[in-house]
Amino acid sequence: EIVAGSLVGKILDASGAEVASPSVALSQKNFSFACQSSTGTLSTAAQRLYVENATAGGGSGWTMSINATTPGTGTFVSGGNNMAYNGAGCIDGSYAAGTGQLSLNTTSSTVNTDSGTAGTASKGVGVAFTGSSAITLMTGTSANTMWRGHITDIAVTQKIPPAQPTGSYSMNFTVTTVAQ
Repeated sequence: EIVAGSLVGKILDASGAEVASPSVALSQKNFSFACQSSTGTLSTAAQRLYVENATAGGGSGWTMSINATTPGTGTFVSGGNNMAYNGAGCIDGSYAAGTGQLSLNTTSSTVNTDSGTAGTASKGVGVAFTGSSAITLMTGTSANTMWRGHITDIAVTQKIPPAQPTGSYSMNFTVTTVAQ
């Protein structure tokens, strides 16, 4: 007998092995008295965001989203220095005060179906983090059962406020996949 399984989100490398410590590297910037943007890519070939939906139907779909591990209060940290991920941001080149703001843009992303019906999963809408709200990366319809696939090439941009102290900043995020 073969029975239905479960809905699971994973981060896998190109060979299909689970990535133990996934990360996203953002471009290095020099100290500046103006706002700057640092960029990177989430879900590359080496660290793909996968969904495996082995449920037997009857549901109303699923959502894969990402948020700070401590939503709303988490910050990028380097030593004793902090930078917001969910602030108002600032205009590039501005000398006005600003706060850090992280955006995920799925415009150039691709949803790839490895198994199941193509077109039953779609990418989320790229937006900036605000408050404690998560960002949707990918969704599946109720017809999206017995499906396996991944999303690639999500553009990441962190607005860096003016005069942000130098350092190597890091922050933890959590990706969740839930039935709707």
